[in-house]
Amino acid sequence: MRNLELYRDSNHLCVLLHETEGNEEEGIHSNQYLILHREEGVLLDPGGFGVMPDVLEAMLDYCMPEQIKAIILSHQDPDIVGGLASWLEITQAQVWISRLCTRFIPHYGLPPKAVERLIAIPDEGARFTWNDGTELELLPAHFLHSEGNFHVYDPTSQTRARTPCAFEPTV
Repeated sequence: MRNLELYRDSNHLCVLLHETEGNEEEGIHSNQYLILHREEGVLLDPGGFGVMPDVLEAMLDYCMPEQIKAIILSHQDPDIVGGLASWLEITQAQVWISRLCTRFIPHYGLPPKAVERLIAIPDEGARFTWNDGTELELLPAHFLHSEGNFHVYDPTSQTRARTPCAFEPTV
């Protein structure tokens, strides 16, 4: 298990957290990412309940939970959303998920107040914007993995997350 930094400059970091080898992980392999911009973080697809402690430990190499401003979920599957209740307990983050996928969130045992932190991404996509105007683009990728699926493009690092959530250079 290791963290894999995909991009780093003085203000911006894009890292694959807790990358595992195929034989290290039981069940479905998932990828969790942290984008840290000027001390504010965004988690992408933070993973299921079983990987949450390892992902948290990996994230702590870069930031504290209170620095996480948003959690962006590409789709509703348990390997992506299963640990969300734990993340909501330790962060004050908004949760961005497809408008279509919001109907699945109650099935993850989240407290009623958690629904107030949901941001429903419209079908045509959206942008997450940090305080200094830097953005992440949430691009519709409907049916490439599941109904309501989204990819995340980070113009600063020129990487994109796609399902299965692998960042690729877009040069």
